[in-house]
Amino acid sequence: MIKPNVRFRIYLFAISAAVLLLPVPVLAQTAVLATIGGTISDSTGAVIPGAAVTVINTANQQTSKTSTNSAGYYVVPDLSSGNYDVRAEKEGFQACSTLGVHLDPAANVQVSCTMQVGQVTQTVEVQASTVQVQTSDSQVARTVDQTQMTELPVNGRNFVSLFGLQPGVVQSFSFNSFQAMSLFASQCTQVNGLTGESNNLLIDGIPSTRTRANGATVAMPSMDSISEVNIVTTGYMPEFSRAAGGQFAVSLKSGTDQYHGSVFEFVRNSSLDSRYFFSSSRPFLAYNDFGFTVGGPVIPKKHNLYFYLSEEWNREVTGNTEVGTVPTPADRAGDLSGYCAVFASSCPKVPAYLNGVDGLVGGQPFPNDQVPQSLFSPNARRWYSTFTFSRTGSLRPTPPMRTRAATTSFTTTTLPMTLT
Repeated sequence: MIKPNVRFRIYLFAISAAVLLLPVPVLAQTAVLATIGGTISDSTGAVIPGAAVTVINTANQQTSKTSTNSAGYYVVPDLSSGNYDVRAEKEGFQACSTLGVHLDPAANVQVSCTMQVGQVTQTVEVQASTVQVQTSDSQVARTVDQTQMTELPVNGRNFVSLFGLQPGVVQSFSFNSFQAMSLFASQCTQVNGLTGESNNLLIDGIPSTRTRANGATVAMPSMDSISEVNIVTTGYMPEFSRAAGGQFAVSLKSGTDQYHGSVFEFVRNSSLDSRYFFSSSRPFLAYNDFGFTVGGPVIPKKHNLYFYLSEEWNREVTGNTEVGTVPTPADRAGDLSGYCAVFASSCPKVPAYLNGVDGLVGGQPFPNDQVPQSLFSPNARRWYSTFTFSRTGSLRPTPPMRTRAATTSFTTTTLPMTLT
């Protein structure tokens, strides 16, 4: 017999699983979802109302359907970024297909078609243009695609470093700096002269900007889980809200009809580095960034439910070279004559509490610019005895002092399943 508490847990698990599998409206994704629209006309230029338009995602075969209005215009909103085929059909006309239409996050692409008189079974195929000009809005934007994220050197694998590719974007760290999984990298990004606190980062349409530390990122998805990043610097539409600076719309990958996966590791260590100018040896460095991705259909060949999982670990052990100045042998003996000869106005004088001690006069220079060693503090003697001094007696940097710190960061990105 099943105990009541066990039965309750079973019921709770079943209800949770059912809720997760239900289709959920994606209203929050408006800022990253794209739109295809256009006009269907005949060979004379007259518009064709009532033409059936079908938009197919070539990666997972998801289909969206609509028809042209009385002006021959159609629009298909709420499309994820990716490649699409657009097909228009009307009785008495040859079908018209435009293949390979690429949608960036939040893009609005016009795909118009001219239909020829003929049978519906006949099809005129047109390959989409590689460069598709935005005519529906005046926003200034740039899309960073998977090829750029894979091929461009990004030290620390932080996708925020790629924001600097867009004109008008200035970052307070160098393009290839070691911003490994830093949540504050977006806060160090200034767009069109505004501060980093004026930016807004969206991940699949959901705001991912910290309110306690404006501009910083709440979540840092792995670069292998990102499909594209749309960088909008000005002229954006009302769906981009909250901030007056840059709008960074991140679109995550989704599963497709085929199973795909990858395993990766990026390595940096001191064996491949050079030493600093003042360092006698190379500071220690051991950096390992590794993980995996896997995605595909939950039910093969059903074209309705997909998953994508990406996990990444980051381990870093670093050394550091610090440069300091130490007192010369003359300084350690209390002889300040060399210093006072150069900096006469700031030469140390006898403090008031030593007035009359061993013939000293308060407020006056020490005799012969020599501090009596009888006045030395025992603690000071012990402190500077730990220094490493140069043999020549001149001020020189100390040998590097190495410190080690180990950090481990773990990022998991599980994309919401697509259910149709």
